[in-house]
Amino acid sequence: MSQFEGKKRRFCRVAAVCFSTSAMLCLVAGAAQAQQIVAFDVTYTASTTTTKDAHFDVKPRADQPADWTSPINYSTGTVYIHQEVTSKPSAQDTMVDICFDGDLEGYGCIGTDFYTTTGAHETVEKMSTMWQYNKVAWNKKRTLFQLIVKDRGNHNGGLPVSDFMPTTMRIVLTVVPTGGTYVPPASSTGGDGGVVADAGGGIGLDAAADAGMAATGGSGGSAGAMPSGSGGSSSPTPSGSGGASAADAGPPTGSSTGGVSGAGNGDPSSTSGGSTSSGGCVLAGDSSGSGDPGLPTLAGSAAVALALAARRRARSADRR
Repeated sequence: MSQFEGKKRRFCRVAAVCFSTSAMLCLVAGAAQAQQIVAFDVTYTASTTTTKDAHFDVKPRADQPADWTSPINYSTGTVYIHQEVTSKPSAQDTMVDICFDGDLEGYGCIGTDFYTTTGAHETVEKMSTMWQYNKVAWNKKRTLFQLIVKDRGNHNGGLPVSDFMPTTMRIVLTVVPTGGTYVPPASSTGGDGGVVADAGGGIGLDAAADAGMAATGGSGGSAGAMPSGSGGSSSPTPSGSGGASAADAGPPTGSSTGGVSGAGNGDPSSTSGGSTSSGGCVLAGDSSGSGDPGLPTLAGSAAVALALAARRRARSADRR
């Protein structure tokens, strides 16, 4: 066997080890990213013609967990709400209340922070701060999400309505389990996850009164007491300021610069989902067309170090 063949075989063995290591790291990173779930990602316009009592129905994604408590417990996680507001009729304080299972008696709602301008807005809240949290059947699939534009007085559609609707936005709700890391969605002009329900679809069991959350003046989330006549308990809910900060479960903004990146929304048709590599987990073959495998491009400093070590061993063998 020639010296060239010997060196070539040694290098191929090192390359195979490096590739296997890189692939394993990719799988581990992908699994970690997949822990979060994107409940919905929609772009819509809330107006008097597209909503019923300001309620806009969104059907849950088909790939949502069958059980939100097992094997991964999302019910005790953190909610990240990303908004890209493209139109807004006034500078009035506005929020969007999001009701889980709004078509059922056992529903619960969590709201965005108040905002006054168009542009990107982020809200971070612990799932447990949700109004009527204990009434939601967390061990089942979600049946319907309802998005309700409100003012600080908790009026559906706001008062006057002309100051709050029509408004157009993209809104993404991501749930990260305890110990998970939030991967924010890629900024875009439109969502691709979740299914918008038929316009004017069913509003179940006085979800039109939804959370009944009278704003308490803070900028965080939805809070307040349930109004009379809406049924259920009249005990106050936790203040929206009790939500988790972005530091609790990973950065709410920015993007990954190495390893596995993406928004992790699980939709392969979207540039914001899946395990899109942005640096690492790459093994490139010969691009010269010469037929010689040459030196593959391997991801990670460890792979480069192993390749260099193989070269040094080959040179030492030649000297001997």
